[in-house]
Amino acid sequence: MADTSKRTRKRQVIIEILNMHVDPAPELDLTDGTYVSYFENALGEQWVFVRSDGSDHGTVYGGDLGWEGHEVRFRTAKEIRAEFSQQGARKSMIEQLIAVANPDPLVPTLVLQSEEKAWLNTAWWTSCRAADREAELDALAEWISEQVPAEILRKHPNTTEYRAARQTLALLTGRAAGIRGMDDAAMSTLYSNVLNA
Repeated sequence: MADTSKRTRKRQVIIEILNMHVDPAPELDLTDGTYVSYFENALGEQWVFVRSDGSDHGTVYGGDLGWEGHEVRFRTAKEIRAEFSQQGARKSMIEQLIAVANPDPLVPTLVLQSEEKAWLNTAWWTSCRAADREAELDALAEWISEQVPAEILRKHPNTTEYRAARQTLALLTGRAAGIRGMDDAAMSTLYSNVLNA
């Protein structure tokens, strides 16, 4: 039997991924405690998400985007409108864009496919510290509640509009919880936060 007490811990590469894009891949600073997630879709488009331990934001790099880094953090609908307006778009155009595209609150300026959104949302949630998840649930609840006009929820509970609005909130909550890989307790907390928002 080998004596394991004499073994020294040796760091070794677990996985090596080749850059399939023309542009050179980014130089990533992967210090201890850095969360890294990799995604490649069926078309070979590569994505890397990096977040330092305890940071309020991360960075996503996409091979089809020239490996340019994009800040990942949770944004409210109001912040998204402000970011789009800074790009010079007209207000009515901004509202239409937000309504049609339903931009992701993590990176509203990127157009992501559904599987890319699901991956990024899961990576974001997974990279959150347990202590920060309550704040994340509150921010997510605020985002979900902004998707339904508040005046509809003030209507009588027996109206079709009210019931449809509640069903929409439940659906959005379930979808948000599902793509983040939340357990039942976190999803229940999220739905309570949505109703209180």
